[in-house]
Amino acid sequence: MKKTQLLGLVAAAVLSTPTFAITYGSSGGSTLQGVLDGITQTTPSNPTGMSSIDVTSDFLNDSSDTYWAINGSGGAVNTIIVELAGFKDQTTFGIYDPGTDQHVEIFDGAASAGDLNKTLSILLDGSVLIGGVDTGKDFDANRFNFYLDSSAGNIEGYQGGLFYSDTTLNSDGVDHMAAFQGQGDTVQIDPYAPGIWGANEYILAWEDLYGGGDADYSDFVVMVESISPVPAPATLALMGIGLLGLVGTSRRRKTKA
Repeated sequence: MKKTQLLGLVAAAVLSTPTFAITYGSSGGSTLQGVLDGITQTTPSNPTGMSSIDVTSDFLNDSSDTYWAINGSGGAVNTIIVELAGFKDQTTFGIYDPGTDQHVEIFDGAASAGDLNKTLSILLDGSVLIGGVDTGKDFDANRFNFYLDSSAGNIEGYQGGLFYSDTTLNSDGVDHMAAFQGQGDTVQIDPYAPGIWGANEYILAWEDLYGGGDADYSDFVVMVESISPVPAPATLALMGIGLLGLVGTSRRRKTKA
């Protein structure tokens, strides 16, 4: 097979990662939009006090919000904005490392809106710390999925589940998390003072019912600062193969010349 054909196949494999899109239910996204508008403050540059985020179009593509990493500060602060789920007292939130098959809980069912001081850190040796305390779990690297576990909830036929930012891990095949990057709005999350929602801060909005439920994506809404989305390991490996192929092709051309 010619090298150009191989590179074409590699490129196709990288680009053919399954993509999923957020599709809101009967609310049309209005419930989640109300949550974001509700924390946005009126400022001279934003006299309406409405969020710059349009929840129907400004979410990250699902292929971009699968894996995450903590930024150079070494710690990511997590703050619950709102939790509207019927069985919120049983819902937990945290991070997951597929490489070691380990979950680390950040918030338990007792957590509520405004909870802070939940700093997530991953050390050079892979140790995962919550609030500066070693959890006793080690990840392969500074790369992880987020998860929401509502599997303990079952109210009047509504069933929760264990859902990930990596949609391919969800047994129902539904994208349960919408991620939004800050665009500079001034926001205020009770009981804290107003501040800028910057580009290194993301709001993660979750649907907590198996099969997508009412698809309002407002059951658990959390802001996480000092994180960035990163490519999945498999994508990085494929890109590496492609780059090696390009190097090999270039060297042979130079030799022939």
